[in-house]
Amino acid sequence: MTPFFRRIRRKLANDNQFLKYGRYAIGEIVLVVIGILMVLSINNWNAERKNHIKKRNYVQNIISDLKKNTFELNSFINYVDDENNKMQQICELIDSPDSVFTIDSILNILLRINFVLIGIYAFRDETFQILISTGEIGLLSEFQFEKLMALNKKYNAHTTITFHFN
Repeated sequence: MTPFFRRIRRKLANDNQFLKYGRYAIGEIVLVVIGILMVLSINNWNAERKNHIKKRNYVQNIISDLKKNTFELNSFINYVDDENNKMQQICELIDSPDSVFTIDSILNILLRINFVLIGIYAFRDETFQILISTGEIGLLSEFQFEKLMALNKKYNAHTTITFHFN
């Protein structure tokens, strides 16, 4: 195709047909500009597609983190409920008027209580931290960003809770 255009250009330039050559040159420039614009739009479309895929993966990872947090919180709540029930049973046993305590019975009671405190529950927020550290938090919509920031604020408030014992 290129030799064809070269031949036309040479013929027009050699025949001193400047007006026709000028129109031809402008036509070539327009074709090049249209080609560049097409390539740029395809490149932008491809970048948007990649960003959409990244966003979808981040949202899926956030949902996965939330599901894991929910499962672990439910497990923790069940653990605390079980320990609370044990403590209530022990309190009822101690408060009963006809209970007599020996060292063995006290040890038996203490063995029923799990003194290993799990500690402050740590939420899974790896995806959020990745979004913040890479600067890709901008991929999310404003609504998603606000909800994620509110959730992170609650996570941070949870981890700063201190326990006071009297």
